[in-house]
Amino acid sequence: MEHAERARLFAPFDALSGFRAALVRTEDTSVPRKILSEDQLEKLDIIFHRLSPGDTVRCTYYDGKRYSDITGAIDDVDAEKRMLNLNRISIPFDRIYEIRVI
Repeated sequence: MEHAERARLFAPFDALSGFRAALVRTEDTSVPRKILSEDQLEKLDIIFHRLSPGDTVRCTYYDGKRYSDITGAIDDVDAEKRMLNLNRISIPFDRIYEIRVI
């Protein structure tokens, strides 16, 4: 038996081709949501009241699995629904971790 054939006998066997790659893709990489203090919530509330459409902001928000950053001009601030519309993305006020006017 040649060396190449013998080496092939001991090569790792993947019965379900692509299974390992699928496991890596579906691995949970979510992070827990941070709880804001009363002071932080109060500061955010003050900022929300000052925002208006057209303001350019940088916003860090929790998207359900991780924190995301977005920068852009505000499309709308809906105080009744407590939603911020930024770059065609609706972000609930209670998911915003930090927001800064640029």
